[in-house]
Amino acid sequence: MSSSSDQAAHPSSRHARRSKQSRAGLVFPVTRVHQKLRSTDYVPRVSISASLYMASALEYLTSDIIESAGWVTIDREKKTIAPRDLLKAIQDDDTLRALLTTREGALIAGAGWVQPPPILPPPAIDTIPQNDSSLSAAQLFARNASR
Repeated sequence: MSSSSDQAAHPSSRHARRSKQSRAGLVFPVTRVHQKLRSTDYVPRVSISASLYMASALEYLTSDIIESAGWVTIDREKKTIAPRDLLKAIQDDDTLRALLTTREGALIAGAGWVQPPPILPPPAIDTIPQNDSSLSAAQLFARNASR
């Protein structure tokens, strides 16, 4: 048989196979994320696009943490990112801190504990603004002038 008939029988053999992660331009493995999602009992079926989205979100989050930790490492005048640098990067970034901590905090192995965001007490009664409709015009003027 000629090679042209072999190519007609198997059109995919002409092109090199590309993984889902290389087609999406990701570093995180989409297929492995898909396998992990399917192995859980959350939902019976998982689409490959859900796995692709999850892998891209994980890659973005990881790159953000590593970038922040890299800046902390440079500030410490070191060349290697230590677990303590990861902890400091998470504590310094409000969005990462809110995302990665629970009410009890978060623990990073070899680095320590990330404190949870503080819970503010309710405001004092005298700081709550009063209803302006019960005040006279002179009282409103005096109150606004004192501010």
